[in-house]
Amino acid sequence: MISNSEIKNFQNKYYKKTIVKNFRSNSEDREHIPVVLLSDRKYALSYDTNFIHDLETFPGFNVLVKKRPEEIPYDK
Repeated sequence: MISNSEIKNFQNKYYKKTIVKNFRSNSEDREHIPVVLLSDRKYALSYDTNFIHDLETFPGFNVLVKKRPEEIPYDK
């Protein structure tokens, strides 16, 4: 579980103007970026290419984003 305060702290720390300006996803999806990046595994499933782009290009984090669940190595 990731608390609302953890999400807000992440946004305050990492959502700089240059990063947010390069986001392609809509504002609702941007709320989910900290949840994925703060998770232990940093895995995400999505068909939204803009959201995928934002996750994969977020500086300082390595994220695995796939469109199908069988493409994610859950055993790791």
